Amino acid sequence: MPRHADKTPSKRRQKEVWFANHVWVHRPQLRNFLRRRKIARLQVEDLCQETFLRVWRTYDAGNCQQPKAVVFQTARNLLTDTLRRAALGEAAVGLIGPQLRGACDTLDPLRWVSGECDLKRVSRALGELSRTQQAVVWYRRVEELPEKAVAKVLRITVDRVDNQLRAATQRLRASMAGG
Repeated sequence: MPRHADKTPSKRRQKEVWFANHVWVHRPQLRNFLRRRKIARLQVEDLCQETFLRVWRTYDAGNCQQPKAVVFQTARNLLTDTLRRAALGEAAVGLIGPQLRGACDTLDPLRWVSGECDLKRVSRALGELSRTQQAVVWYRRVEELPEKAVAKVLRITVDRVDNQLRAATQRLRASMAGG
């Protein structure tokens, strides 16, 4: 091992130190912020963890110049999404009718096999994409990175990210519709 290696902290260690000094210190404020919005205690913890996970990921993308602002904006966005999903869920239950409220959603064998077939179709459709399109879809849709961060990671232009995502989406739709 080179002599200078023990003096230079690893990138992961640098990230951990940054996170502890610039993000984790806002945990009490974040919890209070969420509690003031009348969120259940368990949901407050879940939202805190999801917020911290997303901020951790933004560090890799290099988009975290003001960590406190990013923490609270991320939490606000997550809270909005959570409330929107809850409202949609209640609306859907209202449309279904009172006889099904509280019914247990069990996974019967037919639904399980159907889900397996859907996964195979999605996997096959993704396999038909180019490597660049696969990477763009992964970073944008799964990792939820902004276009600029995807462009930086893949070393392509933002316009190319947009074009690749559009082309991939069209190919996926066509492939999934074709069965």
